[in-house]
Amino acid sequence: NFSGSYSTQKQSISFNQLASTKKMCSESMDQETTMSDVLSKAKQWEITGESLQLKDTNANTLATFNAVYFN
Repeated sequence: NFSGSYSTQKQSISFNQLASTKKMCSESMDQETTMSDVLSKAKQWEITGESLQLKDTNANTLATFNAVYFN
């Protein structure tokens, strides 16, 4: 679980004061560490269709999130 704040200005994004639960489950820790890394490096965002991409300062894609609909 993550908590924190973010701010955007046009296509720029920054995540601030990130905190996580740091639950002791080895599989979850790898995912949590990776997500924390992505959020701290994300400086740009882009939405294409139903996908959100977080990018670094050089516009390299760090993560892609796709919309999921539940009925």
